Amino acid sequence: MRQKLIGMVAVLGLCGALTICASAPASADTVIGTCTIVSNPTPTTFTNCPGANLTGPVNLTGFDLSYANLSGADLTGAVLTGANLTNANLSRADLSQATLTNATLTNANLTNTFLGEANLTNATLTNATLSGADLAYANLSGADLTGATLTGVVSGGLTGSPTALPAGWSIVAGYLIGPGANLSGASLTNATLTGANLSGANLSGATLTGANLSAATLSGANLTNATLTGANLSGANLSGATLTGVVSGGLTGSPTALPAGWSLVAGYLVGPGANLTNANLANADLSAATLTNATLTNATLTGANLSGANLTGATLTGVTSGGITGTPAALPTGWTLVNGYLVGPGANLTGANLTNADLNGANLTNATLTGANLAGANLTGATLTGVKSGGITGSPTALPASWSIVAGYLIGPGANLALANLTGANLSGATLTGANLRYAVLTGANLAGTDLSGTDLTGVKSGGITGTPSALPAGWNLVGGYLLGPDTQWYVSMVSPLPLSTFRRGSIIPVTFRLTSSTGQPLPDALAAGLGCDVTVTFNLGGPLCPTYNPKKALFAASIVTSKSLTPGVEYSITVLVVVGTTQTAIWTVAVIAK
Repeated sequence: MRQKLIGMVAVLGLCGALTICASAPASADTVIGTCTIVSNPTPTTFTNCPGANLTGPVNLTGFDLSYANLSGADLTGAVLTGANLTNANLSRADLSQATLTNATLTNANLTNTFLGEANLTNATLTNATLSGADLAYANLSGADLTGATLTGVVSGGLTGSPTALPAGWSIVAGYLIGPGANLSGASLTNATLTGANLSGANLSGATLTGANLSAATLSGANLTNATLTGANLSGANLSGATLTGVVSGGLTGSPTALPAGWSLVAGYLVGPGANLTNANLANADLSAATLTNATLTNATLTGANLSGANLTGATLTGVTSGGITGTPAALPTGWTLVNGYLVGPGANLTGANLTNADLNGANLTNATLTGANLAGANLTGATLTGVKSGGITGSPTALPASWSIVAGYLIGPGANLALANLTGANLSGATLTGANLRYAVLTGANLAGTDLSGTDLTGVKSGGITGTPSALPAGWNLVGGYLLGPDTQWYVSMVSPLPLSTFRRGSIIPVTFRLTSSTGQPLPDALAAGLGCDVTVTFNLGGPLCPTYNPKKALFAASIVTSKSLTPGVEYSITVLVVVGTTQTAIWTVAVIAK
């Protein structure tokens, strides 16, 4: 007679709260949900429940599940204490947080099985296949993994010490370390991996900062985007390893082998696709180095030997150079070697001595030329869009059309003049279309005929500006020597009349007020006086009046002539409105009462 447990009933008290219980019968089959657990299984008669939903969690303590097919089954949180899973197929099953204490999993197929946070205390996993299994945060205390296959195993946060591991495997910093291990993204900072066998391991994105990899085998390992800064590579074998995007620097020791095209230079792994961002390669011997598609952003190559080096496709943005020797075999598109400097888009040429340099047609887009010496340099046809400068010395023999040097800055369309100090600069006739003048100082500058269309003037400091620009950005105006933008916001501080004060019909109401900035400071006299009829005063929505400005008192004043026909006791409004161009910068209304 068969014993049947129907509908996944939760039994309290016998097996714990919310645990689906099934006591191990002597000879009868057991049904849990849609899964029939065969008693006394054999290689031909066994539990066959692929993809079964056995969550609840189910309690299968002591059950004989040998030969069972539970591939893809959901056994999240299942209690399998002392269960016999010899030769069972648990591939792709979810055993996260499952209890497998003292369980027997000899020869079990656990390929791609999720065992995250599972308790495998004293479990027997001899000769089990755990290829691609996820054991993150599992408890392996006393577990026996003799002969187990761990290729591609994911781990991290492991607790407990197994009684045995397969040959060539160990646990370091909570990770299973061995040939073919999946250590993608692993945090192995300062880990001791001396002599470790990591051949074919996936270490992509892993952090190995300061790790001791002396005598380690990393042949064929995937180290894409891994960080090896400060690691010890003495005697390490990296033959055939993938090092694309690897971050290094401060490396010690000499490896016994590196992949083709790679070398160890000045503590850095140098090769195709290397990530050498911020690397200090000053005076480094990079002759014949293969740096195709390498990232050298903000790297220092001052004095380096680039004879025969191949930099095809390399990223050189922000690279600092000068004193470079040798001729590279190839450079990225748009880059050249001039007077020992790498010249190209985004190059850092701060303080560069480019005296008499031939920069004809050079691409200096977004390059930094602050403090550079351009005496006698030829920049005919050079692209200077986004160029950052200041403190430039010397006079070039030629500049691109519409460009000039003013107060040590390269001035032209699209120039990067953010934070530039152009106090008193003569920018008359300059073309600054599309330029970046964010937070630049233009106090006292001459802007007669200057084309500022499309220019970014956010936060610009002005005052005392002379001349009239030929064009300004949308929403900007020049008033009293000040550049005013669409975000200009002022406040009206009314002096008289007071709110709800009375006036005699037919009398004159004197209106006085002050305009202040967003910081509460009165507007500068030149600006206030230059506003003219951009400031208006209206009475009861009548015709606007233009107030006069008294610089001694920093006050605006207007006189409103009222009509005798006004109704006594009625409130009438006085409105102060400031509109500069099309931008309303201030408004204030006060009510007064006729009598």
